[in-house]
Amino acid sequence: MKFLIFSILASVFVVVSAEVKIIAQPRHLIISEQEKNGEIVFSPLINGRPMRKTRVNVYEIRKDESSRMHYVLSGNDGKVVFKFEIKESPQVVIAAIPGEDAAAVYVELISPEEWKRNSSEAAKIKLNKNLRILFLSDSLSDFNRGYNFSEKLNFWVNLYNPGKSSFRNASVAGDFITRVWQRMEGIEGTRKEYRQEMYDALFDEKPDLVFILLGQNDSRTSSKDGHVSPLVTPELQEKTYRDLIKLIQNKIGGKIVLVSSTSSNYDLTKDNVERATKKRPDAVHVIFGPPKHMEAFNDVLIKLSKELGLDYLDIYQPMKARKDKASLLSDVDGVHLTEKGHSFIAFEFLKYIASQQK
Repeated sequence: MKFLIFSILASVFVVVSAEVKIIAQPRHLIISEQEKNGEIVFSPLINGRPMRKTRVNVYEIRKDESSRMHYVLSGNDGKVVFKFEIKESPQVVIAAIPGEDAAAVYVELISPEEWKRNSSEAAKIKLNKNLRILFLSDSLSDFNRGYNFSEKLNFWVNLYNPGKSSFRNASVAGDFITRVWQRMEGIEGTRKEYRQEMYDALFDEKPDLVFILLGQNDSRTSSKDGHVSPLVTPELQEKTYRDLIKLIQNKIGGKIVLVSSTSSNYDLTKDNVERATKKRPDAVHVIFGPPKHMEAFNDVLIKLSKELGLDYLDIYQPMKARKDKASLLSDVDGVHLTEKGHSFIAFEFLKYIASQQK
């Protein structure tokens, strides 16, 4: 956000535009339930420089939507260190300079067992340089921004490498591989795709890792043809992935990781469509998660990874094999992730990054 300040330059008043921004560390906080306290550091900045002795309003918001506000002054280092007791843990903490900027941090409490498991993987990661991650995905990482699997992963990678991991989440809800390709073409072309702004300056990115996670929309079927064919056929999927991989290698760089589709609660998605069809038989209806189409989608990725020497991260089979898979997915649509589902995906990504350590 912007505000105007005045400065004197050569004895003339000049209007200068200054940017005020609040940075939170971490962006998403995960704490073991056995801990006593939690801590978040907020850094108000003006044109990238610390704002010392500046009033910051800090709001605690709990699950029952009750809230409490604190007036805090940043220290001589320009930081606001906010601490709270776990037994009264807020769900969200927001720091704001009214009229300028605000930063929200979601707080997640996990069991000591889950903390031990995840932190053990995180401890394997030793970054000698900064790690920049780019996510190209659909609603699985476009929804729940601030507390989805990309934020959780960033917390774990930074746990023993503070400040060395960052990411850009360029995911767009509803995406499938051909639309991703069209938006890539729109970066330098005249034709712009839906939500083209999500790829603004993407060719200027210099990521170390590029995760491509699609499949749910690509494999969906439509009542237009009796739910026979997926939206994107395997032949078109393969051709478009090849084009996208080549473009990323030439224009963006970084190590490309082809990620399988997630699994879904197909019985629920199918039942939803059957009920909707009875109510509106003349409308077009789509079914998400047909296993045969999702597995065909993943087979193409496996083929490409072997042929092109790329890594393939399989989250479909581990997810499918879980007895509690339904708890990872929305009980409304059977496709989108619950908080537990986001934690599951984050752990699979975390294991992959840990496995790359030499």
